Amino acid sequence: LVETARMSEASAGTLGGIFLTNAVGDSARDVSHVYLLTSRINHSCRPNAAAFEHEGKRTVYATERIDVGEEICIMYIEDYSAPRHAGLRARLRGVAGLVGADAGALLVALFRQQLFVKWGFWCRCA
Repeated sequence: LVETARMSEASAGTLGGIFLTNAVGDSARDVSHVYLLTSRINHSCRPNAAAFEHEGKRTVYATERIDVGEEICIMYIEDYSAPRHAGLRARLRGVAGLVGADAGALLVALFRQQLFVKWGFWCRCA
């Protein structure tokens, strides 16, 4: 059993805590990086920017107009509405049918749970 409240308290402000909440994973090489300028960009389910990694550098591009003073936000994990995730959505519809739940709500719950597990916060995007 993981006591997330105690874990958060224990890691707050420590080097380990900073790494855990800001590191960007590279699953191809099984490593994580903390980038000086881009690791602190916040999450949004409706981001106005996207982050890409190429040859060891992380670059952020605006995906829409960003006004002066507006926060730059990126999506932390993959967008499950993308065509490549059609199989996952189909399986979720099957599970939803079995338990009498809404498939869309299950998808949102899965997305939010992954954010909590990986970065320690519950997404409250609309």
